[in-house]
Amino acid sequence: MHFQPFSLLLGVPPPHLVSATVAIPAPAIPGYLTDDGKSSELSSGASGSGSEQSAQKEALGLSRVSVPKFARVCFVQNGANAVAQVAHVINTVRSSKTRKETVNSFIQKTLQINFDRFGFDLDDESNILFPGLCPRIHSSWNFYSLLALVPSLSTLTAMIEMLERMNIEWQAQLDERGVKGLTPRPLEAAALAGATYEVILLHPEHFLANGAPLPIFDSTTNQWVCYTVQDGELKDPSGNRLAPFQDPADPAVRRAALNPLFFTINAYLKIEYHNSRYSSQFPSCTVEIIELIKKLYELIYFLPAPQLGSDGWEIDEAIRLLEMRKTAERKRKRSEYGPRRSPRTSSPLAKSRGSPSGDDREERVDTHKLTTENLDRLEEIIVEEHVKAASSLVNDPKTPLEERMMLGAWFFSPCAGPYPPLTKGMVAAMSSSSEMGSRYVTS
Repeated sequence: MHFQPFSLLLGVPPPHLVSATVAIPAPAIPGYLTDDGKSSELSSGASGSGSEQSAQKEALGLSRVSVPKFARVCFVQNGANAVAQVAHVINTVRSSKTRKETVNSFIQKTLQINFDRFGFDLDDESNILFPGLCPRIHSSWNFYSLLALVPSLSTLTAMIEMLERMNIEWQAQLDERGVKGLTPRPLEAAALAGATYEVILLHPEHFLANGAPLPIFDSTTNQWVCYTVQDGELKDPSGNRLAPFQDPADPAVRRAALNPLFFTINAYLKIEYHNSRYSSQFPSCTVEIIELIKKLYELIYFLPAPQLGSDGWEIDEAIRLLEMRKTAERKRKRSEYGPRRSPRTSSPLAKSRGSPSGDDREERVDTHKLTTENLDRLEEIIVEEHVKAASSLVNDPKTPLEERMMLGAWFFSPCAGPYPPLTKGMVAAMSSSSEMGSRYVTS
């Protein structure tokens, strides 16, 4: 009994049949996308006899192997792959729903790097590789960080030029109108057109080990080209680097273009983690890309602060003084007429217990009773305090850039611990927030 190699079903010739460049057309399998973007379906009824259909199925190896109804195309290999896995650029896995919502708010309201102004969350299509990644590339990228998917040199340069220009306009707007009149960072959606991406290897000795090839489909020549790791880069048999590629997803299907700034954040975190633990000598092209990624990452974290003496600064000072007067007036009225009755003390639950503070006693955490429930709740309170303090610091333009970048990396990393890094700002914030927070930080 003869079975067709499963790799042929995926449009990938087995390694022992490939020496260099193989002219194999894109697979015309039912439900898959052909080169012209049309879905190929097997003939039925009047279009062909049963024997012809059987022969067609046998030629495609479909007689005993089921084929998925809808095709998936690997983002890197650019070919149909039945086992391609959908992936998020910025990971959505978080320890809690609150942590995930904080990351959403950090992207949309603080960094303001989402091009769609109608709302954003981590499941937005601009953050999803919905054509998918083949398992080898997905695990090497997402789980082991053997490689990084990065914007190409041309895209990085274009993004840097755009953010430098936009940040200057953003700062000028703040100096003119103040914080209350500040509009979102003026990103240009046109910059997404024609964005291309590359693959850089962080651990070339482990990716495609022992000379294993990575077949990539070249739609311009209608050929599969096998790339191997040479001198720390992916190269074809002629020694040419893997060229930058575009998102293979159909623009008519994708509702939002991929955001290169999300790839920049993902790549920066992988590179920083790699450099903190390993000493690698990268090729010159990879070094150039890494330097541009670091520069773009800093521009992403830019927050405008009003310059002393500007119109915006005077407006903000006037608003601050007005708020101080309102606060002082409220305090004066409370001292004159007495404190208002707490809404909690008038609740039916509190009245039923015959004590105005009965309801409060139920909600307070008794730290003297070291039960598992109390310890878990105490841990939750401490974590919440740290998250609030970190969120406040990254939203403050006065926080040093390096500190904001460290806290931002903690927000973005799904594998980070429950507590943010103890920067100077975090220590000061937690020490002044509460006695419990102070004890935790200094312990």
